[in-house]
Amino acid sequence: MKLFKLSFMNLFRYHKRTFITASALAYGILMFIFIDSFMAGSSEESFRNYRIHDTGDGQVLAAGWWEHRDDLSLDYVIEDRAIVETALKETEVFTPHLDFTADFLFYKSDGFVEDGDLPVVVRAIDTETAPLVFQQYEDIVDGRMIESDENSVLLGSWFAEKLGATVGAPILLQVKTRYGSTDVIELEVTGIIHTGDSALNRKAIYIPLFIADEYLEMEGAITGYTVLAKDKVLESLSAGLDGSVRFLDYYELTYDFQSMAAMSDSFIVIIIALIFIIASVGVSNTMMMGIYERKYEVGMMRSLGMTDGEIMKSFILEAMGIGLIGLSIGIFLAIPLNIFLVNHGIDYGFMLKDFDVGYRTTGVLHGRWKASSFIYSALAGISISGIMAIIPARRILKKPISENLRMN
Repeated sequence: MKLFKLSFMNLFRYHKRTFITASALAYGILMFIFIDSFMAGSSEESFRNYRIHDTGDGQVLAAGWWEHRDDLSLDYVIEDRAIVETALKETEVFTPHLDFTADFLFYKSDGFVEDGDLPVVVRAIDTETAPLVFQQYEDIVDGRMIESDENSVLLGSWFAEKLGATVGAPILLQVKTRYGSTDVIELEVTGIIHTGDSALNRKAIYIPLFIADEYLEMEGAITGYTVLAKDKVLESLSAGLDGSVRFLDYYELTYDFQSMAAMSDSFIVIIIALIFIIASVGVSNTMMMGIYERKYEVGMMRSLGMTDGEIMKSFILEAMGIGLIGLSIGIFLAIPLNIFLVNHGIDYGFMLKDFDVGYRTTGVLHGRWKASSFIYSALAGISISGIMAIIPARRILKKPISENLRMN
């Protein structure tokens, strides 16, 4: 108890210095809680958007397509759809799709902002079953849904805005057919979607599967199926498929995003560690100044019978007190900030219109409450502060008592 009392008194002996040091630590704790909440919200929302806009609960893909997914080659397609669809009858619902690359041609005379062409990725969909699996078709903000037998196209809102495309505008897609010849699909914009998924808003292009099949000479072949099903059905699905196709569940389909998210988390950990190191240096400097200014007092305490271990403990408790003050300030500021982040979010959509940051969020980022953030910041803030007192205290305690007394 005496050590606690002594440390408490010394803690407020240089109150300005203590407050400044604790503020630096509080800033580190505040940033840790804020960024952790930010990243958790981004990941959770991205996974949700992948599921409802892209992957469903899983996909049945042509063998070899996944390994060459970056090429979007038409060499890897499902030819015999009847066999696969028989195996998929146990699922709740499934929808076919065909992904391919094209050159998007546009001209100023058609109402676009300029003449030009863009390489794009197009998804051809079954207009009847796709809305049963994916939710983006409920988010048409202008125009209407495409129909199976018309040369129509649905565009993401930011993509349309960038080009100046409006409902009714004619566009051309220059494509390579399955057999290597070149063809041009003439389409009309019938609808524009704006979803909670920045990736779709920025680059979504949907056309009817029937039209893509005709122009690309697919003869009924498709890239794959997206399915919604319960876990037990998904587990048994692979066994019912032959070697010409492969089933990948939601977790396998989002592997690239998971890897990117893990890398981002590692980067964030490094940043947080640097913030804590800077804050720790502040604690170390404060303790070093305090300890060296009290060399004579240390000598007196040692000469009066106080052991080096007790003196060391008093300095550690004092440093931990700074950590506790910094922690209290940091959490006091972090709670209202996180309440705002969770309930209202931060709008950074202006960045996502032109840049792909890897996360499929709306542009209004909402945070999440994570108890682990508060626990880790408490443990790190107090323990690191205590550790920072050890080195300067050991230096002063290594010297003889006579030298401690002579130094003042």
